[in-house]
Amino acid sequence: MKSFVSKALVAIFVACMLPAYWIAFHAPPVGIYHDDGIYLVTAKALAEGRGYRIISLPGEPPQTKYPILFPAVLSVAWKIFPSFPDNALFLKTIPLLSAILWLWLSYRLIREETGSHDVALWIVLLTAASSEVVFFSTTFMSETFFTCLATGALIWLKRLEGTGSGERGGWPLLLSTMLVAASFLTRSVGAPLVAAGAVSLFHKRKYVPCLMFLFGFAILAAPWFW
Repeated sequence: MKSFVSKALVAIFVACMLPAYWIAFHAPPVGIYHDDGIYLVTAKALAEGRGYRIISLPGEPPQTKYPILFPAVLSVAWKIFPSFPDNALFLKTIPLLSAILWLWLSYRLIREETGSHDVALWIVLLTAASSEVVFFSTTFMSETFFTCLATGALIWLKRLEGTGSGERGGWPLLLSTMLVAASFLTRSVGAPLVAAGAVSLFHKRKYVPCLMFLFGFAILAAPWFW
C-alpha cells in the first residue's frame, strides 16, 4: 500500500510538471540572452565549416571566451537540420535531454551517498520542479549539459577512489578523466573538478592514477588552450 501511494504521488507530481516544461520548450524566442545568441551563432559557424567564430560580427572574430564543446554539439544537430529558425525545437532537445540525463545521474549519486531511494527520488523531483531548472532545460544555454557531465564525472571519480591501491584505475580513470575534461570544455567553471579529482587521488596515495588523470586532462584540454 505504501509503495502504491508513493508511486501515485510521484506520478501526480510529474504530471503537474509536464505542462510547465511543455510551455517553456515551445516558447518561440531564441537568442534573447547574450550567451544563447553566441552559442547559436558559433554553432552555425561550426556547422558550416567556418571555424569557431562569431559570424554575426564584422570581421567574424574567433570566439575565445566560451569553451567549444556545447556549440560543437549544437553544430552537429544544426548540420542534421540546418534550416533556422525551423530547427529551433530540434536544437532545444539537447539541453532538455541533458537535463533528463543529469537528473537521472543525480538520483544515482544521491542514492549511493544516502542509501535511500525515496530521499534521492524526491530531491531529484523537487529539483526538476525548480523554475531555474525548467528555464535552463529549455533554452540554448550550457548549464544542463555541463551539470550532466559534471555529475557523471563525480560518480566516476568516486568509483576511482574506491579502486585498490595497486590498481591503475581502468575504466573509472578513463571515464572520469574524459568527463572532467568535457565539463571544463563546456564551462570553465569545471576547473575545480580537476583540482578536486587530483587532490582526492593524491590524498588516498593513488599517485600513479593521479598523474595519469592530470596528464589525460591536459591532453584533452590542450587544443582549447591552443
